[in-house]
Parts: sequence; C-alpha cells; structure tokens
Amino acid sequence: MRAGDRINRALLAIGIYEWRWLRWVFAAIIRIVWVFGNEARALHVLHRFGDHLVWSGWPFSQGWVNLHASRFATHVEHAVWGLPATPARPVSTTLDRPLKVGVLASFHLTLGTQRPLFERVPNDLIELHLFDRLAGRPSAEYLAPYAASYHALSNDSPNEFAAAINKVQPDLLLSIVPKPIVYRMFELIDTPCIAHVCTGSDLMHHPRVAYHVFTQPEFGYGLRDGRVHCEFTNRPFGDVKGYASWLVCDARDLDRRPRRGWAEREPLIAWHGSLYKLCSGPFLDVIFDVLDRHREARVEYFGKGPQLTEIARRAGSRNLADRVVHRGVAGFARDERGELQLQTFAELRDTLSRARLWPDSFPIGGGSARFEAYVAGVPSVHMAPTADPPKGPYDDGSLLELPWLEARNGVAHSRDEYVEMMERCLVDQSFAESLVGAQDAVAAAVLDADAWWRHMRACYDDWSRSAHR
Repeated sequence: MRAGDRINRALLAIGIYEWRWLRWVFAAIIRIVWVFGNEARALHVLHRFGDHLVWSGWPFSQGWVNLHASRFATHVEHAVWGLPATPARPVSTTLDRPLKVGVLASFHLTLGTQRPLFERVPNDLIELHLFDRLAGRPSAEYLAPYAASYHALSNDSPNEFAAAINKVQPDLLLSIVPKPIVYRMFELIDTPCIAHVCTGSDLMHHPRVAYHVFTQPEFGYGLRDGRVHCEFTNRPFGDVKGYASWLVCDARDLDRRPRRGWAEREPLIAWHGSLYKLCSGPFLDVIFDVLDRHREARVEYFGKGPQLTEIARRAGSRNLADRVVHRGVAGFARDERGELQLQTFAELRDTLSRARLWPDSFPIGGGSARFEAYVAGVPSVHMAPTADPPKGPYDDGSLLELPWLEARNGVAHSRDEYVEMMERCLVDQSFAESLVGAQDAVAAAVLDADAWWRHMRACYDDWSRSAHR
C-alpha cells in the first residue's frame, strides 16, 4: 500500500490525469477497438481500465475512489460517446411559485430514496416530480401520492429519460442514478440545473452538472470553500460547486420501542453489511482480539460474498469458530405498496436487539448499516482518519467519512483507542448509554426529511445567485 500510495502521489504531482493529449490517445484506442470489434467490446475495454484504476480502490482499499482517475476515464468515455449538449433553459432567480424539482432514481432500491424522504416535502417551497428508473425491477408507484407527477421509466434509454424530464421542465434535477446510465442523458435535457446527489465518494464529472450534493468525503478529497479539494495536491478538484449534505435514511422498523437497555443485552458484537468491509485485515483482527480478551463475548454477522470462506478460516485459526456466527443475509424488501416485508430482516432485528456493540468497519466503514445500528439502540464505534494526506502514506483509520453520522464519544483516533472503546461498550454501562444517547440525537437529525428538502432548496438558491453574477 505504501509503494502504491507513493506512485499515486507522484502521478497526481505531475498532473498525468489532466494531460489532454493522453485522454485523446485513450479515446483513439477505444475508437479503434470499436471499429475493429464492436461497441460492446470498446465499452468493455474502457470499463476494465476503470475497474483496475478506479473501482479497485488502488492504492488503498476497495471502496475508495481516485477521483482524478475517475474523471479521466469518464472524459475518455465522453470523448468517444458524447453528444452535442441540448441548450439549457434560462435560470430564474425570482420564483413566485414552488421550485419545480425532479428526482431521478431507482426508488425501490436506493437507500436514500425510500418513503420517509417523501412524506415531508415542504410543498410551499418544492413541487416534486419523480422519475423512477425501473431497469426490470418493481416500480415505486406507491410514492405517486407524494408528488405532482410520477413517471416509471421501463428501460435505460437516454432518449426515454430525456423525453420524460423535458416534458415536465423541472428547474432542478436531483440525479441519484449511476454514471453509466445518465451520463449521455444529461446532454439531451434542457433542465437549467442538474445536481448529482453523491451516495458514495465518486462525482459525476459531466459538464452539465451544476453542483454536487456531497455526502461522503474520503481520504485525500473533501470540501473546502464550496469546492471539492484534493488534499494530496492541495489544489481544488475542478470548478464545480459542492454542498455538504446528508442522506435521509430509512429506520425500516428497527427503531421500534421499547427497546432493551444495556443491562438486558448480551455481550454480543453485531455486524451487517458488505463482507469485504468485515474481511479487512486490521478490522477483523481487532474484533478477534476483543474476543480473546472477553471470553464471554460473541459475534453474529450478516452478509454475503466470497469472503465468507476467508472469515471462517481466520476465525478457525484463532480458535474462535464457535463464537463467530454467520446468520445469513439481511434484506429489506418492500412489497408493491412500499410496505416493508418484515420477515426479510427479522433475524437481523433480533441480533441488534440483543447486541451491546456494532463496530463500524475500517478502512471502509458503513453508512446505512451504521445508521441502522443507531436506531436499534446499539452502541457503535467508528475509526477516524489518522493520517494527513500531504504528510505521509495512509496507515490505520477510515478512508471514508460520513460527518452527518458522527456521534459524540463514538470516534476513535487510533487502533488502541478503538479497541478500548469497543471493550467499554461491552462492559461499561454508563459509557454505552451515553453513546446511545448521542446516536439517538444524530439519528433524529438524519431522519429529518423536511430539513433535507429545505437544504436542497437553499443549495439551489445559492447556486442560482452565483450563476447570475
């Protein structure tokens, strides 16, 4: 990791990802593959490049995104497949009506676009229009009563998306759809303001994007003076504005009261999420170290993936196989009315109701899973970043940050402090209850959908004023 970190810093220092001639060389290679092969093959070659340099998390860990490499790959794709942009309609700064806001998302699936987000839209400020990307999955027509219009888009055709959006003519489009799906569509719509809601660390890198709703700073990249800033180079990353925000999560019935107090719970460590996060060398070793020190403690975890075998092997090598139990996969399925199918996560709810600790993984932490631990009343410990990017290579700590989930007394700044806080959650009732109280306050703010929509309106108003200067 340290060698890769040094190589990455050297590449950033010489500005290789900003060399236009290199971008055109890559674009020429992709065009040649297309001519002598086919379009699918050309896309495959481009995406292989992205997989290795962007989505692999090189040089750190899966889940971290090199924004410079991501922008480079996206601009190569734009050079090959990009279309002349449709002129945008003028921006109005004096609205005597609610702002017409379109939201483009896969509502049935996206964690940040569930029913609680739409139940408290301030109609005096926002006229809501929903564009539902189905992609072969169930629609979320149950959201239609909360919006002025609801549009089910049955396939991923940029033309179909653009036709529906242009007919409504929103002032602002909030896009929560992956880059490959909407990138070309942005060139076909005349919406004056397109905002990308970042559910992860990557940005959209499209010239029509007016600003990013920035929810997840990562190691080396954050917000400074309203712009995304690269800490490796100590320079702004592009000119597009960014607004710090949060995602309105869904409590999904995990906040049911009354809930067990600390004394009624077991010395149980609960965890759920993507197993590559749990299987991280330092994180899993820390959990096993705590189990070694506390012989009565156990682990129950949920998730799926190829890491299951490795987790079982490592637990067995530490003689912990009988105390590290995989309880399956927790789903949060909804029926055609948008109602939760409680049986899909009954076992997770049972585990969380009995647990005294839900440790947030590092170097890649959880988002919705961490929030779910909060609303279930489970103390959670989070690892903060421990290195300053300009000064040295990444060592321990988190690569991603969710400032809106930070709970007082729940953040450790070293591995030793992290272990100490884990142990206190298991044995120190006063500490654990204090942490749960702080988490409850954080969860209440995250669940405030009315505040989120008002924040979206404030972001737009700020952007529109700057657009007219």
